[in-house]
Formats: sequence, structure tokens, C-alpha cells
Amino acid sequence: MVGLTAGESANPSRDVPKAVKSVIWRIVVIFLGGIFFLTLTVPFNHPDLLNPKNKTASSPFVIAFTRVGAYAGAHTINAIIVVTILSAVDSALYVGSRTLVGLASQGQAPKILAWSNSRGVPIYSVVIMNLIGFLSLLNLSAGAGKFYTWVVTMTGVATFITWACICLAHVRLRQALHQQGVSEDVLPFKANPWVAWVTFGVNIFFIFFQGWTAFAPLERRGFLAELHHRGGFYRFLCWVEILP
Repeated sequence: MVGLTAGESANPSRDVPKAVKSVIWRIVVIFLGGIFFLTLTVPFNHPDLLNPKNKTASSPFVIAFTRVGAYAGAHTINAIIVVTILSAVDSALYVGSRTLVGLASQGQAPKILAWSNSRGVPIYSVVIMNLIGFLSLLNLSAGAGKFYTWVVTMTGVATFITWACICLAHVRLRQALHQQGVSEDVLPFKANPWVAWVTFGVNIFFIFFQGWTAFAPLERRGFLAELHHRGGFYRFLCWVEILP
């Protein structure tokens, strides 16, 4: 998402590093900070943590609110979840529509998807992404449960593949600069190469184990879907390795 927004930034060399650095602190404060305070307020053996009858009550955040006397914690968590979902939907629509615009501009998608109105909004791309979003309603049907699981698995694997490719591209860029004798000081933002390698390895690990339930016990359709996802990624890696 940062890469897509960089194309619309007035000064990407300044804004992109600033955005990336701020994300790190947001993760530390919001996620790690939240987990830290949960460990202080909710014991690991609390009986409501594994409550199969009430999934909302089994949330560690709800338990934490209840233990401090804030009995409206469940409603607070629900409100936070709704806001988070709306934020995720908004981000997905933005990224998806801008991706379609980029593909259309390069001739890899119908040209009509690149059309924008006077306010710069790609109407057709946004409409298509909204229509794709209706696939989430399949979760309401018991008969479409497996299909919905496949869709979720595909998006999960695609996310890990995307980040693995980003890390690999970063490594290859550093290697290309070194081979051509170009100083890395020309880069507006630099990170240690080992960070890219570690992140690449972590994503490869998750690519392997995302959807592991299709393998144990072996489920034919799920197995073929998982094999297809990983096969495309491995072919991509082989193609990258034979590049000059």
C-alpha cells in the first residue's frame, strides 16, 4: 500500500520513509502494547479464554475490561472491530482499484479501467472491486463455506507471496547496485540486507504452512488449490534465478 500511495505523493522520497518508520512505531504501540497489557490483566488459565459457547466473552480484551469493572467491554470491542473492518475495506478498495488502474495503463487490463472522472476517481475500477467484495457474503451460506475458505486461503497466500517478492526484489536491487559499482547512498531509504533475507524466509515459511489443514487429513480439492498457489510462486522464483 505504501508503494501505491508513493505514486500519488508530491514528495515520495520524503513521505515514503516517513510512512514506513511510523508504521513500525504503530505496530509496537498498538499491537505489542496491547498484548503487554493483556498479559498483566488476564491470567493464562482464565476459564473464559476457551469458552466455546460465547466467542465474544472469550476475547482476552473483553475479559480484561470485565476484570477492571468495565462491563461494557464487549460492546467496546465490537465497535472497535467494526471500525477496523471499515478501515480494512477502505484500504482494500483503494489498493485494488489503483492496481487495476496501473494494469490498465500498461495494457494488461481493459483500458476502460484506467478512466477516471474529473476528481481523479477511477469509477469502473472501484465498482469492480466493490463487486468482488460481495464474495465475502458467501460466508453466510453453509454450503459455500469451503469455497469461502479457499478464497481466504488464496488471499492469505497471495499476501505472503507479495511480501516475499518485495523482499527478493530488495535483495536483487542491492546486488545490482553492487555489481554496477553504484553507491547505496543514492537510495532515499535503506535497510540492512539481512532484514530482507529474514523477512523473505519468514514469508516462505508461512507460504508453506498457510492452509496446512488441506494436507492433514488430505482433502483433494483443498490440496490441489494449495498446490496451485505454491506452484505459481515456485515457477516465479525459478524465473527470477535465470535472469541475467
